[in-house]
Amino acid sequence: MPTRYFPHANATEAFAPLPPHIREEFQYAIRGLLFPPFRPGPGYRVKELTV
Repeated sequence: MPTRYFPHANATEAFAPLPPHIREEFQYAIRGLLFPPFRPGPGYRVKELTV
């Protein structure tokens, strides 16, 4: 389950003048950070590395 992201007011103001396609790319990247990075999915398995 992802955590929630609440942008800071300064970030909202800074992103407002950007072109829509750039804002979408940033939002996609930020949403991707909210999920655990190494989880299994369709067609692959993830195992934790040990030393």
